[in-house]
Amino acid sequence: MKPWTRLLTLVEEVVARLKPHYNSPQEDKWISYIEAMYCLIIKSKTILQTYRDEGKIRFSEPSRKSILYDRDSINEFLNKYTSALSDHLPKVESEAPCIEGLQLGVKQYALETGARVPLCLDENRQTGTSP
Repeated sequence: MKPWTRLLTLVEEVVARLKPHYNSPQEDKWISYIEAMYCLIIKSKTILQTYRDEGKIRFSEPSRKSILYDRDSINEFLNKYTSALSDHLPKVESEAPCIEGLQLGVKQYALETGARVPLCLDENRQTGTSP
């Protein structure tokens, strides 16, 4: 047996043992501000706080400096406040990663309407073939 084959077998065994722990179908109901910002595609804690203050997303404050966000309310917010893209976006399910559905929806919307694809989603950007 070649050394790389043994290594590959070992890696496959480790992945098989760890997979049930990381690919569990049930996600946490309460997520950190970092995960919430990732799902909402925002970079500012101030915007997150505004959403919280306006009651657009539910949160829990188990301690003075710890705020957790309800994943379901974030998904509801995304579904409710998508306007022009709403026909092209898949409904966000709590098991699905938030951002991938939005990226697919934005790309589909751009294809169907002729709108420009944002640079961060444009696969052709690296090859220089983007218009």
